[in-house]
Amino acid sequence: MWKTEIVLLLGGELSTAAGVSMISSGATGGWLVACFFGLMSCTGLLVLLPNSAFIRVSKEGFEFRNSFRSVLFPWDEIESFNHCSLDDPRHEFVELLLSDSAPESGDRIPIPPVYGIMPMVLANLLNDWKQAIEETRIPA
Repeated sequence: MWKTEIVLLLGGELSTAAGVSMISSGATGGWLVACFFGLMSCTGLLVLLPNSAFIRVSKEGFEFRNSFRSVLFPWDEIESFNHCSLDDPRHEFVELLLSDSAPESGDRIPIPPVYGIMPMVLANLLNDWKQAIEETRIPA
């Protein structure tokens, strides 16, 4: 589930260690290597922390969090969820299409693919949930 983030973290740690080794041997370029890959390691660690990324579906709306930033979309502002694929299957994602009642109507918002579920399955589940919420709503 978190393969990419673990590889990012381990690769960053190894490269940071190489940069520190370069610094200790007197190479000034080691500072650049150590700083760059140290930041990469921090990014990999950040994503692995609990509650840094999630999807929450409730009666109020759809919320997703990535890198500790949350965004909540009320159901009446959501038109649908679409499965999108660029030319490569490794670049699949889910996009949220905003309805006409949303302030940014018609916008397509990509949902970050860090939740451990296949994008096609996720898009179908979210559309099913949206439909179930709309069916249980009491008309005004």
